[in-house]
Amino acid sequence: MNKTTKKFLKYFLLGYLLWLLPGCPIYHSPTIKQKVVDSRTRLPINGAYIYAYWKRIYGSPGGQIGSEKLKEVRLFTGKDGTFNIPSYWIFNPVPYPFGQGGLYYVSVFAHGYHMQVLDDSHPPKSEVLEMDELEDFHHYEYNLRDLPCCEPLDTAYRDEDLRLLLQRYGNYLSTPQDQWELALLFEQAEDYRSAIRKVEEILQADPNCIGATNYKYAIKEWQKKLKNTNSK
Repeated sequence: MNKTTKKFLKYFLLGYLLWLLPGCPIYHSPTIKQKVVDSRTRLPINGAYIYAYWKRIYGSPGGQIGSEKLKEVRLFTGKDGTFNIPSYWIFNPVPYPFGQGGLYYVSVFAHGYHMQVLDDSHPPKSEVLEMDELEDFHHYEYNLRDLPCCEPLDTAYRDEDLRLLLQRYGNYLSTPQDQWELALLFEQAEDYRSAIRKVEEILQADPNCIGATNYKYAIKEWQKKLKNTNSK
């Protein structure tokens, strides 16, 4: 390739990029500064777990799709219940309508409270974020499912949330399905003895209940894990 061709290609590519740039969307998320409080007492919540991420958005025949996460932030509120997430710029190199800017998503967790979400569809209404207390076992379980689980901080918070859930509802007696779900949560916490106890309670109430075969199999598997744990 001679110098003239190289020079032509260089300026052609530069001109092409300059032509593309005006059609490439730029997204700017807001600064999020919140004080997390108990909705009933209005007291600040110390140690609430904040998880935020940002993505590019693309258009497709089936609707909008998101890219991989460009940035993630994990932090806790202090004694005053506050947290601050700076604004973030996203440049989408794909021209509109295939490139459609970006998004941000912030989830706020606190032990014993309903998760709160802040995003473009649910922006902060004020600088005070009210958290409602969880009413029952199922809401605790839903919160656990929504927790991120990729980093050590996520795992530590999840383990503590699971410990508090089982501490509060470990002796909860209700439907066989609830008992089974509690048994699986005990398994997650590696408390196989309690997991076995929850399933045995189901079988004691109705030895021939639906799923009895699966319950008995689970007991055998957990007994093996318990034996291996005790032998270490």
